Amino acid sequence: MRHLLDVAAMALSLWDRYLSDNQRRRISDGLGLADDPGRARALVGLCAELHEIGKLSGFQSCDVRGREHLNGLTGEPC
Repeated sequence: MRHLLDVAAMALSLWDRYLSDNQRRRISDGLGLADDPGRARALVGLCAELHEIGKLSGFQSCDVRGREHLNGLTGEPC
């Protein structure tokens, strides 16, 4: 759980400190949230957390379609 919070915090920090205003506007627009950049920021943090949760499923190493795109970098087979 703490790692999920760390990932979200890092994504939000990158949003706040690394991206230019124009980049934030483009991302907000791309998410359909041009009029609500605060919500777009929160969604970016949520997406970062969901990405980490997805790793728990093991799809990369257990799913044939997922494994094919890793170019042999998977760990032990299922």
